[in-house]
Amino acid sequence: MNSVVAKIYDHNKDLWGYPQEYKGIKIYPIKLKDLKYQNLFYTIFMQPKNYIPEKEIIKMAYLKFLLYYISSSMGIEIKKMNEDLVDFLQYITKCDNISFWVKELPNKNSFTIAWNIDDANFTENDFDNIREIVLEQNGFSIEYVEGYIQDLEESLAFMNRYATERTLQDDVFTLCALANKSVIDFEDYTLHQFKHHLERMMLLEDYRLYNPLVVSGQVTLKHGKIEHYFKHIPKAGRYDSLIFSKDKFDDQFKNPKADVNNKKE
Repeated sequence: MNSVVAKIYDHNKDLWGYPQEYKGIKIYPIKLKDLKYQNLFYTIFMQPKNYIPEKEIIKMAYLKFLLYYISSSMGIEIKKMNEDLVDFLQYITKCDNISFWVKELPNKNSFTIAWNIDDANFTENDFDNIREIVLEQNGFSIEYVEGYIQDLEESLAFMNRYATERTLQDDVFTLCALANKSVIDFEDYTLHQFKHHLERMMLLEDYRLYNPLVVSGQVTLKHGKIEHYFKHIPKAGRYDSLIFSKDKFDDQFKNPKADVNNKKE
């Protein structure tokens, strides 16, 4: 998160699903039931830019990158991308009057993209800041998105190849089952609330399942301990699941045994 956004971002608002604010404009989180805007969110704000080894791309503002590079690479007309962008911004700001236009830069043989929300005017830099806010309040971060590394992404996809069949519907019904609630109880959850509630419920279920077995001596742990469900859950990095500590790596490959072993009678 850049220093400008870090100064104004209120993480407490994410807990309750309240909007963040930027230059007098309220920015609302995406709700779980709004699948259309979840898809637009992934298309519009989740595209990594800085991994492309071209100086012009790296220096380019994200708004230009989105409208001229991403739209072309995805086979989407600029007009359609612009319409989707306006639609998404109308959804998260609850403002109808949003437009973009090109401004020529004198003596620079270049241009910038200006835009407005109602009577407030914004720049390309403002768009970068709003993108960071939207990513953060919906469970991601600029560091996560721009940390994309193609080789590691391929390794991650291979490791998760059996989990990719899981859908949002699977996750929603899993949370409903664990919490003994109906889907209607969660339809107005924000993506942030849903992600953290499901993560906490899974941690609780693991603790309930394994801790009694460890305490009673029915199983032994080779590494660490059963994490308590009251623990703080830090934000995971994009490739944390691929990273081994040296000690764990050595132990895993020199003595390949399961972390949880049934105790022999």
